[in-house]
Amino acid sequence: MPPQSEEQEDATDEGCEWEKPIQDLEEEDDNMLIHMEWDRLEEEFLQYLETERPTIKTIVAQHLNLKAHQTCSVAKRYEWMGGTYNVCIPVFISNWRARRVLIRCPFPHRLGGLHKTTLMEEKLRCEAASFAWLSRNCPRVPIPHLFGFGLPGGLQFSPLEHAPWYQRVSTFLRWCWARACGRSYFRPFAPLQSRVSLKSGYLLIECFEKERGQTLSAVGHPPPEHRPTLFRSLRRILLDLARPLSRIGSFTVHDSGEVCLTNRPLTRGLVVLENAGVPTKIPQNQTYSSTEPYLLDLINCHDQRLIHQPNVARSKLDLEGQMATIVALRALYSTFMSTPLQREPPIFQFTDLHEDNFFVDENYCITGIVDIEFSCALPREMQHPPFWLSGHELDDLDGEGTQENEEKFERACEEFLRILEEEDDDDGDGETFSICPRDYAQAMRDSLRRKQHWYLTAVKVPRIAYNTFVNKIQPQFAFSHSEEEAGKFQDVMAKYWRVDTVAFFEQKRHEWSNHLSQLRSIQSPSTSTPVCVLLPIS
Repeated sequence: MPPQSEEQEDATDEGCEWEKPIQDLEEEDDNMLIHMEWDRLEEEFLQYLETERPTIKTIVAQHLNLKAHQTCSVAKRYEWMGGTYNVCIPVFISNWRARRVLIRCPFPHRLGGLHKTTLMEEKLRCEAASFAWLSRNCPRVPIPHLFGFGLPGGLQFSPLEHAPWYQRVSTFLRWCWARACGRSYFRPFAPLQSRVSLKSGYLLIECFEKERGQTLSAVGHPPPEHRPTLFRSLRRILLDLARPLSRIGSFTVHDSGEVCLTNRPLTRGLVVLENAGVPTKIPQNQTYSSTEPYLLDLINCHDQRLIHQPNVARSKLDLEGQMATIVALRALYSTFMSTPLQREPPIFQFTDLHEDNFFVDENYCITGIVDIEFSCALPREMQHPPFWLSGHELDDLDGEGTQENEEKFERACEEFLRILEEEDDDDGDGETFSICPRDYAQAMRDSLRRKQHWYLTAVKVPRIAYNTFVNKIQPQFAFSHSEEEAGKFQDVMAKYWRVDTVAFFEQKRHEWSNHLSQLRSIQSPSTSTPVCVLLPIS
């Protein structure tokens, strides 16, 4: 949220005093009335999964077609692995080709809850579709094998090769007919209404063992001598993914088992907003033929957050700053996004690839990517080098005193881009890439030079949009507007966010006061129920 001094608050509130937070909890940008319930809801869900051990074993046996002598055992609770959106439960199998598999269940409290499973089901369908599309089109990208998945209502999908012969024949005939008509048809799954299910749904995936190496977060950022190896393996993955696609969106699995690019681009940002009760106004079947309507819809999500989140602002100055930022992001769209790349087709991108999500060997070569959730077909100009290239997180690159970190990031990016463009479009083993590495590297270099990555970060993440705008974007145009003239800039620009901003200020002031009252009326969470700490996913 915008930084504020007492003088600025007094100058802008015009006698309309906003109640001040008195506890750390009240200073949080997120809606803590929702977040305070998460620990309890997570523990309840894990206890539910404990009671469903027989169901889990049945599900695994069904998908893997296990014989009588091949038995399953579900790992003890302390062996389960947890992330932000999922819990992974190891299931050990005797007399089978692998020691264990993982059943990966989404956390309902992070995806709309069990009373409304639409968002949870959408995530499962899109993630399973990404697994299938990558396995078919990018087999060199080292992802786990997907053995099957199930939805909350009991609809279960297994790979088509395990389906009865008549389903396989039917699928082949449909594929032949579609090809004759010049259309694509990709049906990698066979559906089945199962008698057993988990109320969260699940994915059943291969478990990467120690032979794969360790996650990059576990081994730490590579020393200089190993950085080229890491960058070259990342280069190969990004070039493999960069295949032209027809629309901006996410792949999804339809009830028939067919995989199509017909879902909205399901990113972490949309999930965060909708789980907090903020309507994004982007329907599930919305895809885009060009960049502009997609990014303008993302900026509209900022509007919806201001309208619907009760604690979105803590003062009039705070609210003005966020309103002014939204106006500026819309006004600057053409400045940052009018590039030749906007006429290029979208490409498949990992939007959530961070250091916890991939394995490296002792030489820092990427050997496995364990989490591909929120992968989408996105505009090519939205692909930039990941922020962790220099060993820093996004927060380390934004704010006061981060200039040195940003310079390290820029140097790491240039090192990576030199590696990205160092070879022609032949990777050395007879296969070619769909995109020229040199052109791809130059596009990223131009984006970094124009600070386009900061503009896109502000658009994609409403919670940090103001600080990103003030620290990274505004100084390029009018440095004084982010310093001594900040109050004047915000006061003028905020008025162009909507008609009758005065009434909106008063509405949000009341919502903020009510939010504080509700927070203060809630007793401290009980500590009588023990909470099991999950191992990080690795």
